[in-house]
Amino acid sequence: MHESRWGRAGVLAAALLLLAAPAAAVELKLGYSTALSFERRLNTVVVADPKIVETSVVFGNSLVMIGRSVGATNVVLLDDEGRKIDDLQVFVAPSPAVGHPVDVVHGSRPPRIFRCYRNGCVPSSPDAWISGAGVGGR
Repeated sequence: MHESRWGRAGVLAAALLLLAAPAAAVELKLGYSTALSFERRLNTVVVADPKIVETSVVFGNSLVMIGRSVGATNVVLLDDEGRKIDDLQVFVAPSPAVGHPVDVVHGSRPPRIFRCYRNGCVPSSPDAWISGAGVGGR
């Protein structure tokens, strides 16, 4: 059998890149819900911070999420065999009735931009940051 010049190391590197793919982003408003459907049956749902988002599995392969408090968390979905179906990044923003937002710059490196409302702050976008040339993304 003839192996490519990348051999097994190349195949392993490609597999690691697929495993390290960024999580899908879901944006919710406080008090609102959304439903997502998946091809495989959901067996286990792990919410990193259940105070931020509440989840329910419906019909085995659909996930309903409700924004319970302003913030960000992630939700990991596993199938019957414990294999990862998805890793969702969930951002809950204040509902429109809360008032007008104010953008605040956090002094981290690089500085990040947060949209703040009366009842909390959320990142203005998952990749929002400030460069010397202005607002951008990584």
